[in-house]
Amino acid sequence: HGPPQMIFHHNVGIEAGKTLRTTYPKDRLIGISWRSASRMGGNKKSFSLNNCRNIIQCNGAKFINLQYGSSEIEVQNAQKLFGVEILSAEGIDTLRDIDPMVGLVSELDLVITVSNVNAHYAGLAQTPVWVIVPKLPLWHWFRGRDDNPWYPTAKLYRQEPSETWAPVLSAVSDDLAKWLSE
Repeated sequence: HGPPQMIFHHNVGIEAGKTLRTTYPKDRLIGISWRSASRMGGNKKSFSLNNCRNIIQCNGAKFINLQYGSSEIEVQNAQKLFGVEILSAEGIDTLRDIDPMVGLVSELDLVITVSNVNAHYAGLAQTPVWVIVPKLPLWHWFRGRDDNPWYPTAKLYRQEPSETWAPVLSAVSDDLAKWLSE
């Protein structure tokens, strides 16, 4: 009988990404997530979407919600407060649909995320990813560097031990504005 067949559903995510690209041809598509559910420091790796105001208000981008778990209320509040649209990929469960998520991420121009599974999806898909790394030491992001040898498309933004999230998110916002103007 042989081993069980694995069925991959990358196509669902790829098609969702292509639909977004067709719908917003002049904008760069940027995936965003801001929380980690990890039992080992997830709360220290996370912040509110409201902290991302200067990021999500950058012109020339459409943000795609990659945040897994319940985020609808937080997204709706941010959209109202900041006058922006944050898109969702229809038909993809960001918590359970791993293969479609990798397919979707592979179609994006950039992913901005905290240290969570989306950073690894983007690294795997070789999509440019800006990872917001907490002051909590995480072995897989090493120390004292702003890149990652496993994910050549990753750029790390590190929270210093004495910092809040504000300086890190400000650096991301500044770099994003520059990147979008290129």
